[in-house]
Amino acid sequence: MGNPMKIIIVLVFFLMVLSVSVAAEEGSDDKDAGILRDGSGSDAAVSDEGRDDARIPAEPEKQMERRAADAGDAAAERLAARELNIAERRSLADLQKREKLRELQQDRLEKLARLDREKQEKLEGLRAEQIERLTEVKEERLRKMAGLDQEHLEKIAALDKEQVERLAALDRERMREYSALSESDLKERLAKVEVRRIDASQLFKERIITKEQREAAREQEREAQEQRTELRIELKTQREQLLQAAREESPEMLSRLREYIAHAIDVALKHLELLKGRINAKENIPEAEAQDILAQIDERIASLTELRAKTEAASTVDEAKAAGREFASSWKDLKIRFRQDEVTLIRAGVHEIIGRSEHLERKLDKALARMEEKGIDVSEIDAQVDAFSKKIAEAREKFKESQAVFAAAKTLSEEEGAAKVQEARSLAKEAHQLLKEAHEFLKAILQGIRQAGGEAEADEVEAQEVGEVEIVEVEAETEIEEEAEDE
Repeated sequence: MGNPMKIIIVLVFFLMVLSVSVAAEEGSDDKDAGILRDGSGSDAAVSDEGRDDARIPAEPEKQMERRAADAGDAAAERLAARELNIAERRSLADLQKREKLRELQQDRLEKLARLDREKQEKLEGLRAEQIERLTEVKEERLRKMAGLDQEHLEKIAALDKEQVERLAALDRERMREYSALSESDLKERLAKVEVRRIDASQLFKERIITKEQREAAREQEREAQEQRTELRIELKTQREQLLQAAREESPEMLSRLREYIAHAIDVALKHLELLKGRINAKENIPEAEAQDILAQIDERIASLTELRAKTEAASTVDEAKAAGREFASSWKDLKIRFRQDEVTLIRAGVHEIIGRSEHLERKLDKALARMEEKGIDVSEIDAQVDAFSKKIAEAREKFKESQAVFAAAKTLSEEEGAAKVQEARSLAKEAHQLLKEAHEFLKAILQGIRQAGGEAEADEVEAQEVGEVEIVEVEAETEIEEEAEDE
């Protein structure tokens, strides 16, 4: 019995991998995808920390009076700051007196008048026709461009109207990157920027999934996960029973072996069903890619189902062992495929969060422009939005690296490809961590907006979009940037 016993033990331990490896890193990815999205579907899941409408506990009358006095002082300080900010601008009347601005249309002149003094002076340093070209863009975009260095602003002002519009549609960090390029490179990059309009309900969606389809897919995923967990527990029991039968040379050896191998195959099948449910529920995976993955999963299910039938039909221990070796051989490939599918889901989630973050940056720019129009000093908040934009840009670069590595993995050998898939996963996780850090900036920004007196503007940033929105596709990148249509 010595030699057969060794074979059984080797087979059992080889199949043991199934019970622990499939879900080693599972469970955290879908939770991570909730960044910048709360249960109501709004763009930002922001804490209530710093809100003025928080419940105030009962306190002595004098303490309440003191708090009221402090609040009055703070309001007075904000009012004084607003008045100072307004006074530091060149008024509309002052701008109308300036020679190069006399031919500027009234609405464009008003845009200039609402900018702070530093931005006004930067723009006034340009030629009259350049000022006219730049002031054609939306107010928040003009404000964003006027925040660039004078040298870069002059380069932008030399562009034609269409090029200026494309550049102005970019986020802050990309705008800085593009404006630092040579004139020829800048025009080449801008030629690859496309701006179009879509319905707000389609934001961040690569395909359309009905509510019923999504609910059915999530139920499929939930059931498969529960059943797989139960099967894993049973698999451990069956492993012990199989080893006991082998040690005792029991006549139940064949049935125990068939049962164990069939059960191991069932665990793999349930994991494939779980992946199908996840893919079917995701709107952030392109339709063609989703259908390709689903077709591959169906092929694996058919192959495993056939192998399971062969296992159950085994009439000798040797035939059962052969089925077990066949499954063990296919399991190595299955693990690589599982990881590829899981990386696809992670990357889709990260891609969506990047898109949401870029969209929020544009809403923040619009909010700051409105606050500045009211005379609210937003210089500190502006710096925070710059940091937010930079963090999103860092995440975007990590994500692009992940995409490139993942694509390269498909052209390599099995072993090298598996290593590249793991590298792609790690890069996607790094991008996700940067997005988490960006989300912390966002919470601080919204709190700062409210504290500065922009409660309505903060609420608009958090509100869900309706109507049409603008999509900006940058080069061959898969991420998109969106901005809400002005009502």
